[in-house]
Amino acid sequence: LVIAGETDYLDWQGQGHEVHGLVLQAAAPGDDAREAYGEALERFERKGNVVAAARVRERIAALSGS
Repeated sequence: LVIAGETDYLDWQGQGHEVHGLVLQAAAPGDDAREAYGEALERFERKGNVVAAARVRERIAALSGS
């Protein structure tokens, strides 16, 4: 995340945050995973990547349902 965060490649940044969220969710679903997914969603929305944004919204919704 550090290297991607220094670039203007929003998709890479979003993917990094999404994967980080997946790891955190696998360890213990909660606020940490939700925060990482929120960062991913923000990057994907800024980029206009509607497919990835929708996928991350589903991940966030699944956290809320658990």
